[in-house]
Amino acid sequence: MTNRPAAKRPLTSILSAIALVLATLSASLASTGVAHADTCKDGVCITAAQTGAGLSNVTTTLQTNVPTTAYYYLFDSTGGVAGAKVVSVPSTTHVLSVDGLSPANDYTWWATVIDASGAAVARQSTVSTQRGRVQVRFDTADVWDDSDFWSAGDMSVYGRAGDAQVTIDESRQIDGDGLNGVGTSLHGLVLTVPNTAPTITAAVEMYDDDCDFFELCVHGLGPSWGQGSDSEADWATAWATAPTRNQDGKWHPFHGRVDGPVGFSAQLSYRVVP
Repeated sequence: MTNRPAAKRPLTSILSAIALVLATLSASLASTGVAHADTCKDGVCITAAQTGAGLSNVTTTLQTNVPTTAYYYLFDSTGGVAGAKVVSVPSTTHVLSVDGLSPANDYTWWATVIDASGAAVARQSTVSTQRGRVQVRFDTADVWDDSDFWSAGDMSVYGRAGDAQVTIDESRQIDGDGLNGVGTSLHGLVLTVPNTAPTITAAVEMYDDDCDFFELCVHGLGPSWGQGSDSEADWATAWATAPTRNQDGKWHPFHGRVDGPVGFSAQLSYRVVP
Protein backbone atom coordinates (compact mmCIF):
# COMPACT_ATOMS: atom_id res chain seq x y z
CA MET A 1 0.00 0.00 0.00
CA THR A 2 1.44 3.32 -1.05
CA ASN A 3 1.14 6.35 1.21
CA ARG A 4 0.31 9.38 -0.86
CA PRO A 5 0.96 12.92 0.38
CA ALA A 6 -2.10 14.96 1.27
CA ALA A 7 -3.41 16.97 -1.62
CA LYS A 8 -2.29 20.61 -1.52
CA ARG A 9 -4.69 23.41 -2.14
CA PRO A 10 -4.20 24.75 -5.67
CA LEU A 11 -2.69 28.25 -5.54
CA THR A 12 -5.03 29.41 -8.30
CA SER A 13 -8.11 28.48 -6.24
CA ILE A 14 -6.80 30.44 -3.23
CA LEU A 15 -6.08 33.53 -5.29
CA SER A 16 -9.43 33.26 -7.03
CA ALA A 17 -11.25 33.05 -3.71
CA ILE A 18 -9.43 36.09 -2.34
CA ALA A 19 -10.08 38.07 -5.51
CA LEU A 20 -13.76 37.14 -5.42
CA VAL A 21 -14.13 38.21 -1.78
CA LEU A 22 -12.34 41.54 -2.33
CA ALA A 23 -14.39 42.24 -5.44
CA THR A 24 -17.59 41.53 -3.52
CA LEU A 25 -16.42 43.78 -0.68
CA SER A 26 -15.55 46.67 -2.99
CA ALA A 27 -18.83 46.45 -4.89
CA SER A 28 -20.87 46.22 -1.72
CA LEU A 29 -19.13 49.15 -0.07
CA ALA A 30 -19.53 51.25 -3.20
CA SER A 31 -23.24 50.54 -3.51
CA THR A 32 -24.44 50.48 0.09
CA GLY A 33 -21.60 51.63 2.33
CA VAL A 34 -21.85 48.36 4.29
CA ALA A 35 -20.13 45.15 3.28
CA HIS A 36 -22.24 41.99 3.01
CA ALA A 37 -20.98 39.01 4.98
CA ASP A 38 -22.09 35.37 5.04
CA THR A 39 -21.95 33.17 8.14
CA CYS A 40 -21.74 29.85 6.28
CA LYS A 41 -20.99 29.05 2.67
CA ASP A 42 -20.15 25.78 0.91
CA GLY A 43 -19.75 23.97 4.23
CA VAL A 44 -17.41 26.56 5.78
CA CYS A 45 -18.76 28.49 8.78
CA ILE A 46 -17.53 31.31 10.97
CA THR A 47 -19.17 30.14 14.17
CA ALA A 48 -18.13 33.04 16.39
CA ALA A 49 -16.47 36.45 16.06
CA GLN A 50 -15.41 38.77 18.86
CA THR A 51 -13.67 42.14 18.49
CA GLY A 52 -12.06 44.38 21.07
CA ALA A 53 -10.08 47.61 20.83
CA GLY A 54 -7.52 49.45 22.91
CA LEU A 55 -6.13 52.93 22.44
CA SER A 56 -4.00 51.94 19.44
CA ASN A 57 -4.95 48.40 18.47
CA VAL A 58 -7.86 46.24 17.30
CA THR A 59 -8.10 42.46 17.85
CA THR A 60 -10.68 40.14 16.28
CA THR A 61 -10.98 36.48 17.29
CA LEU A 62 -12.70 34.11 14.83
CA GLN A 63 -13.88 30.54 15.36
CA THR A 64 -14.54 28.24 12.37
CA ASN A 65 -16.11 24.79 12.06
CA VAL A 66 -13.21 23.41 10.01
CA PRO A 67 -9.53 24.37 9.78
CA THR A 68 -9.10 27.46 7.62
CA THR A 69 -6.57 30.07 6.68
CA ALA A 70 -7.56 33.68 7.28
CA TYR A 71 -7.24 37.07 5.59
CA TYR A 72 -8.05 40.12 7.69
CA TYR A 73 -8.39 43.74 6.57
CA LEU A 74 -9.01 46.85 8.67
CA PHE A 75 -10.38 49.94 6.92
CA ASP A 76 -10.35 53.44 8.41
CA SER A 77 -13.20 55.97 8.26
CA THR A 78 -12.16 57.14 4.78
CA GLY A 79 -12.08 53.60 3.35
CA GLY A 80 -8.30 53.34 3.35
CA VAL A 81 -6.57 50.17 4.53
CA ALA A 82 -5.33 50.72 8.10
CA GLY A 83 -3.84 47.24 8.43
CA ALA A 84 -3.98 43.64 7.26
CA LYS A 85 -3.11 40.19 8.57
CA VAL A 86 -2.71 36.85 6.80
CA VAL A 87 -2.78 33.48 8.61
CA SER A 88 -1.39 30.77 6.31
CA VAL A 89 -1.47 27.85 8.79
CA PRO A 90 -4.96 26.27 8.91
CA SER A 91 -6.72 26.49 12.27
CA THR A 92 -10.21 26.67 13.73
CA THR A 93 -9.24 29.70 15.88
CA HIS A 94 -7.75 32.90 14.51
CA VAL A 95 -6.61 35.82 16.66
CA LEU A 96 -6.14 38.75 14.29
CA SER A 97 -4.61 42.00 15.55
CA VAL A 98 -3.63 45.33 14.01
CA ASP A 99 -1.43 47.71 16.02
CA GLY A 100 -0.19 51.25 15.50
CA LEU A 101 -3.67 52.79 15.23
CA SER A 102 -4.84 56.15 16.56
CA PRO A 103 -7.23 56.68 19.49
CA ALA A 104 -10.87 57.69 18.92
CA ASN A 105 -10.94 56.29 15.38
CA ASP A 106 -13.73 54.32 13.71
CA TYR A 107 -12.78 51.22 11.72
CA THR A 108 -14.46 48.49 9.68
CA TRP A 109 -12.89 45.04 9.68
CA TRP A 110 -13.41 42.38 7.02
CA ALA A 111 -12.22 38.81 7.52
CA THR A 112 -12.20 35.96 5.00
CA VAL A 113 -11.53 32.31 5.90
CA ILE A 114 -10.74 29.62 3.33
CA ASP A 115 -10.79 25.85 3.83
CA ALA A 116 -8.66 23.15 2.17
CA SER A 117 -10.98 22.94 -0.86
CA GLY A 118 -10.84 26.69 -1.52
CA ALA A 119 -14.34 27.41 -0.22
CA ALA A 120 -14.45 30.86 1.39
CA VAL A 121 -16.74 32.71 3.78
CA ALA A 122 -16.44 36.26 5.14
CA ARG A 123 -17.54 38.32 8.12
CA GLN A 124 -17.58 42.10 8.58
CA SER A 125 -18.23 44.51 11.46
CA THR A 126 -17.23 47.89 12.90
CA VAL A 127 -15.12 48.84 15.90
CA SER A 128 -13.70 52.01 17.45
CA THR A 129 -10.47 52.52 19.35
CA GLN A 130 -10.67 54.01 22.83
CA ARG A 131 -10.81 57.80 23.17
CA GLY A 132 -7.42 58.57 24.69
CA ARG A 133 -6.49 62.19 25.50
CA VAL A 134 -6.34 65.53 23.73
CA GLN A 135 -3.35 67.85 23.89
CA VAL A 136 -3.81 71.56 23.16
CA ARG A 137 -0.75 73.74 22.51
CA PHE A 138 -0.87 77.52 22.82
CA ASP A 139 1.32 78.85 20.01
CA THR A 140 0.92 82.56 19.23
CA ALA A 141 -1.52 85.47 19.32
CA ASP A 142 -1.92 88.48 17.05
CA VAL A 143 -3.04 91.49 19.09
CA TRP A 144 -4.40 94.50 17.17
CA ASP A 145 -6.24 96.25 20.02
CA ASP A 146 -4.68 96.26 23.49
CA SER A 147 -7.52 98.53 24.72
CA ASP A 148 -5.06 101.27 25.84
CA PHE A 149 -4.88 104.19 23.40
CA TRP A 150 -1.74 105.92 24.65
CA SER A 151 0.30 103.00 25.98
CA ALA A 152 0.84 99.27 25.84
CA GLY A 153 -1.61 97.01 27.57
CA ASP A 154 -0.64 95.51 30.92
CA MET A 155 -1.83 92.02 30.03
CA SER A 156 -2.39 88.83 31.90
CA VAL A 157 -2.91 85.96 29.47
CA TYR A 158 -4.71 82.70 30.29
CA GLY A 159 -5.23 79.47 28.35
CA ARG A 160 -7.95 76.86 28.66
CA ALA A 161 -8.63 73.42 27.17
CA GLY A 162 -11.76 71.62 28.31
CA ASP A 163 -11.89 72.19 32.07
CA ALA A 164 -8.11 72.62 32.47
CA GLN A 165 -6.49 76.04 32.48
CA VAL A 166 -3.05 77.62 32.68
CA THR A 167 -1.62 81.10 33.27
CA ILE A 168 0.43 81.95 30.20
CA ASP A 169 1.62 85.43 31.23
CA GLU A 170 1.14 87.88 34.08
CA SER A 171 1.49 91.67 33.64
CA ARG A 172 3.04 91.44 30.19
CA GLN A 173 3.37 94.62 28.18
CA ILE A 174 1.67 94.17 24.79
CA ASP A 175 1.32 97.16 22.46
CA GLY A 176 -1.35 96.09 20.00
CA ASP A 177 -2.58 99.33 18.43
CA GLY A 178 -2.44 98.50 14.76
CA LEU A 179 -4.45 96.99 11.93
CA ASN A 180 -2.03 94.14 11.29
CA GLY A 181 -1.66 93.05 14.88
CA VAL A 182 1.40 92.38 16.99
CA GLY A 183 2.70 88.82 17.02
CA THR A 184 2.88 87.54 20.58
CA SER A 185 4.28 84.20 21.68
CA LEU A 186 2.14 82.03 23.92
CA HIS A 187 5.28 80.00 24.71
CA GLY A 188 3.99 76.69 23.32
CA LEU A 189 2.47 75.71 26.64
CA VAL A 190 0.50 72.42 26.46
CA LEU A 191 -2.61 71.28 28.33
CA THR A 192 -3.59 67.59 28.25
CA VAL A 193 -7.20 66.63 28.96
CA PRO A 194 -9.33 63.46 28.67
CA ASN A 195 -10.94 62.98 25.26
CA THR A 196 -14.58 62.79 26.36
CA ALA A 197 -16.44 64.42 23.46
CA PRO A 198 -16.41 64.55 19.64
CA THR A 199 -14.83 68.04 19.83
CA ILE A 200 -12.32 69.91 21.98
CA THR A 201 -12.98 73.50 23.01
CA ALA A 202 -10.08 75.79 23.94
CA ALA A 203 -9.79 79.46 24.81
CA VAL A 204 -7.33 82.29 25.36
CA GLU A 205 -8.27 85.24 27.57
CA MET A 206 -6.39 88.54 27.64
CA TYR A 207 -6.94 90.79 30.64
CA ASP A 208 -5.63 94.38 30.48
CA ASP A 209 -5.24 95.75 34.01
CA ASP A 210 -6.04 99.47 34.18
CA CYS A 211 -6.08 99.70 37.98
CA ASP A 212 -3.49 102.18 39.30
CA PHE A 213 -1.60 101.55 42.50
CA PHE A 214 -3.46 104.30 44.37
CA GLU A 215 -6.92 102.94 43.47
CA LEU A 216 -9.03 100.53 45.47
CA CYS A 217 -9.76 97.77 42.95
CA VAL A 218 -12.20 94.92 43.48
CA HIS A 219 -11.53 92.59 40.55
CA GLY A 220 -10.45 89.12 41.56
CA LEU A 221 -7.48 87.21 40.19
CA GLY A 222 -7.68 84.80 37.28
CA PRO A 223 -9.76 84.56 34.12
CA SER A 224 -13.52 84.97 33.77
CA TRP A 225 -13.68 83.36 30.28
CA GLY A 226 -15.88 86.20 29.10
CA GLN A 227 -15.40 89.77 27.97
CA GLY A 228 -16.09 93.20 29.37
CA SER A 229 -14.77 96.63 30.25
CA ASP A 230 -14.89 98.90 33.29
CA SER A 231 -12.69 101.44 35.05
CA GLU A 232 -10.39 98.71 36.35
CA ALA A 233 -9.81 96.52 33.32
CA ASP A 234 -10.65 95.47 29.78
CA TRP A 235 -10.79 91.77 28.94
CA ALA A 236 -11.86 89.41 26.17
CA THR A 237 -11.78 85.69 25.34
CA ALA A 238 -11.12 84.03 21.99
CA TRP A 239 -12.70 80.56 21.68
CA ALA A 240 -11.72 77.74 19.33
CA THR A 241 -13.23 74.30 18.64
CA ALA A 242 -11.84 71.30 16.74
CA PRO A 243 -12.98 67.70 16.09
CA THR A 244 -11.35 64.86 18.02
CA ARG A 245 -12.68 61.77 16.22
CA ASN A 246 -10.77 60.04 13.43
CA GLN A 247 -7.60 62.06 13.90
CA ASP A 248 -4.11 60.87 12.96
CA GLY A 249 -2.14 61.72 16.12
CA LYS A 250 -0.31 64.66 14.51
CA TRP A 251 -0.51 68.31 15.52
CA HIS A 252 -3.20 70.25 13.65
CA PRO A 253 -3.84 74.00 13.83
CA PHE A 254 -7.04 75.71 14.96
CA HIS A 255 -7.70 79.27 16.03
CA GLY A 256 -10.07 81.67 17.75
CA ARG A 257 -10.73 85.39 17.38
CA VAL A 258 -12.35 88.17 19.38
CA ASP A 259 -12.68 91.82 18.35
CA GLY A 260 -13.03 93.58 21.68
CA PRO A 261 -12.68 95.09 24.19
CA VAL A 262 -9.25 93.48 23.65
CA GLY A 263 -8.92 92.53 19.99
CA PHE A 264 -6.78 89.53 19.09
CA SER A 265 -6.66 86.12 17.42
CA ALA A 266 -5.10 83.05 19.02
CA GLN A 267 -3.28 80.35 17.05
CA LEU A 268 -3.42 76.95 18.72
CA SER A 269 -2.58 73.35 17.83
CA TYR A 270 -4.09 70.07 19.00
CA ARG A 271 -3.65 66.33 18.65
CA VAL A 272 -5.29 63.16 20.00
CA VAL A 273 -2.89 60.83 21.83
CA PRO A 274 -3.13 57.54 23.77
